[in-house]
Amino acid sequence: MSDDGTKAKSHKDLIKCLEKKQAIMEHLGDIKEKVTNLPWCYLSEDFQKHINIKLTFHNLEDHQSTHGKVYFQPYPGHGFPSIPWDEIRLYDFEPGLRAETYRIQKNLDNILASFPPPWEIWLERKFFKENEQVGECFRALYHWYAVKEAETHERTDTPHCTVRILQFTEPEELLMRSEVLCALRYMMHKLTYKRYEDQTIFPVLITSIFPSKVRILQVYFDGKYLHFAKSQLYDLKENDHEKYTLLARWMFPVPCGDVETVNIRGRKLSNAVMEQVEDWKQKQEAMNINASTAK
Repeated sequence: MSDDGTKAKSHKDLIKCLEKKQAIMEHLGDIKEKVTNLPWCYLSEDFQKHINIKLTFHNLEDHQSTHGKVYFQPYPGHGFPSIPWDEIRLYDFEPGLRAETYRIQKNLDNILASFPPPWEIWLERKFFKENEQVGECFRALYHWYAVKEAETHERTDTPHCTVRILQFTEPEELLMRSEVLCALRYMMHKLTYKRYEDQTIFPVLITSIFPSKVRILQVYFDGKYLHFAKSQLYDLKENDHEKYTLLARWMFPVPCGDVETVNIRGRKLSNAVMEQVEDWKQKQEAMNINASTAK
């Protein structure tokens, strides 16, 4: 009797979690549509308020002072590999929007390739098929694209992911449309993962590379507000070792934070999501049969 009660409760909890995910997906989809239709490449403060975006400062040097919840921490400095600067080719500044953006990307790649990864929790992968464009087409008013996508290893229960985006326009202090669309695209994609039965918050860490400048953003959705914690813009016209070291530590972040508590009323499940329920039920039945056989 107790086993049946436990199964029923677990199934009920799964339905409740999936109903929340359905509501989250619809809410994020609504934000995505409004941001996509913007005629500008940035979001005004009034527009951010209109679509329930909260923007705070992200202190890369002291993440504990970041306002709001923290879902990523930099790899600890005391345990980070020593960077062999004398062996690394760092490209010097060359004027031109595309050249300046690619220069930072290549320098970061060369730095990260110069030492073994400090840990293996992050797996680099392609989230989308090659014919699916994460960014905007080159004919659009403004374009960008994603590189270096990564998520935590399957053996973990952390739904965090990281991505770099390359941009070819001068940055604004305001949130860029590209940064918001990027975060939404990856959050909505991770929401479809069947292995996350309890998680309802899917944090994203974005490294946003502009011509000669970089900033990092932490993004999550709490059920009502889409939270962006945005760092300062780091000027990298000069090959500043200290700045590059700080960025390198953030390329191997420590995932953290409560990813199961989101305050949102669930919505009726779609047919696609109900398939997840059936998959879960079949998996549970198979596990129960295997357990009985083992006895």
